[in-house]
Parts: sequence; C-alpha cells; structure tokens
Amino acid sequence: MFIAFTIILAAFTGTADHLLEAEITLALWAVCSFASIPAMQINLVNLGKALPNLISTLNISAFNASNALGSWVGGVVISHGLGLTAVPPTAALPPVLFVKFLTKKDLHYAQPV
Repeated sequence: MFIAFTIILAAFTGTADHLLEAEITLALWAVCSFASIPAMQINLVNLGKALPNLISTLNISAFNASNALGSWVGGVVISHGLGLTAVPPTAALPPVLFVKFLTKKDLHYAQPV
C-alpha cells in the first residue's frame, strides 16, 4: 500500500498541470490513502488484544496528527516559493523512507525478557 501511495504521489507531480489527469490522480490518492486505514486498524486491534479501545484511539490519533503535519509541511513548501508541484514529491518522501526502513536487513526486534 505504501509503494502504491508513493507512486501516486510521484505521478501527481506530472499530472498537476492537467485538470483531468490531476482529478484521476487525486481520486486514486484518496482511495489509496483511506483504504489503508481499516486494514491498519484491524491489524493493530488484533495485535493489541488486551487494550483494543486504546490501540484504536492511538491509531486514529496518529492518523489525525499525520494529517496536520502533512498540511503544515505542504504549507511550508508552498510558502517558500516552491509552488504546488513541489508538494507531491515532498509528500512522497515519508512513505519512501518508511519502505526503506521496513526493508532494512538488520532490523533488531524486541526480544522477550
């Protein structure tokens, strides 16, 4: 899902200047971004069986915080004169970094004590 989201964000850089292509890209972006929420919610609730309500609340809170952070970063990019077409590549950076982090071979997972 993160890879598809990154591709869509990168594609928007090229489609932003054309109305129909931009609308199609934004529709795909909306589907991709909001389709991931229920899947993440279910996985997290299954992992945190002892406190499903707390896990659910923290997940949605993190989603809302990321929306606020993304809006702020987009505003900073625009206010520094980089223009609207600089926002999608900037927005594509976090998923790229996340995928890069997930594919590291030497991740150290917590061990039971």
